[in-house]
Amino acid sequence: MDDEAMRVWLSAAENRSASGERIWQEGVVGRSFKRSPALRASFAKSAVQVLTEKNGVLRPAVAITIPEERADRYFIRIVKGLLTQLYPELDLFRSCF
Repeated sequence: MDDEAMRVWLSAAENRSASGERIWQEGVVGRSFKRSPALRASFAKSAVQVLTEKNGVLRPAVAITIPEERADRYFIRIVKGLLTQLYPELDLFRSCF
């Protein structure tokens, strides 16, 4: 579930690229939120009002948040996978993340 939550959070950026927009529309809204109403509800609950700047003008917007522990678990898993692939001799059991 952390992978899916991170995909939602990372693809929710307002100024996303065309590829990011496709991921948001097809992957997040089109699949993830339809498949998991609980995931959608958790992000709806995390929404906060913020001010964003676009072309020098401040305007109100909505941002979604993700718990730091959830992001940490995701990034630690990614780093461990990369270390395993790039440095197979490294003993990850002795490493502290």
